[in-house]
Amino acid sequence: MLVRLILCSLKGARIPYNAPGSFLINAVNGKVAFVHNGGDIVAASPDGSHVAIINGSSWPPYVNVARFDDDAPVLELHCSASEQRLPASLSFKGWRDDGTFDMVLSPKSGKAPGDSAVPLRMALAGGVWSIAAPDLSRLRESFGWSCKG
Repeated sequence: MLVRLILCSLKGARIPYNAPGSFLINAVNGKVAFVHNGGDIVAASPDGSHVAIINGSSWPPYVNVARFDDDAPVLELHCSASEQRLPASLSFKGWRDDGTFDMVLSPKSGKAPGDSAVPLRMALAGGVWSIAAPDLSRLRESFGWSCKG
C-alpha cells in the first residue's frame, strides 16, 4: 500500500494553536490520517505500510507504531520509559527495512557514568513486534522501558 506524505501547518479558526503535522493519504483508497509532528519524529516505513511516531525529547520518551489497513490506521505498538526511572531521550536512527527500525535511548546529561546509551531495534515478524537490545534487563531496570501491542 502506497502512502503519500503531504506536509502542512494548520492555523486559524478550527485549531487555536499551530498544529504542524502530516496528512497521510492512502494512494489506493484515498483514506486520510493526520499525524501531529510538532516535536515528534514521524517516519513512514519504506513500503508505506507503517508509520513510527517518536517523541524523544519529552519525558518520558515514547514510540508509537501504526499500521495502515484498508479502513483506518491501527495502533500496533506503544513503548515508553517510566517517569519514575532514569530520565532519558530517544533518538530515531531510521528504518532498516519494511518492518524494522532502530533507535537509541540515552540518559540525560549529569547521570552516573555507568548509564550509557542503549541501542534498540524494533522488528515486526509474523504480525508481532519484538525489541532487541544488548541488555534488555538494564533497559527495563534503568529506564523502565516497556512495550504494549
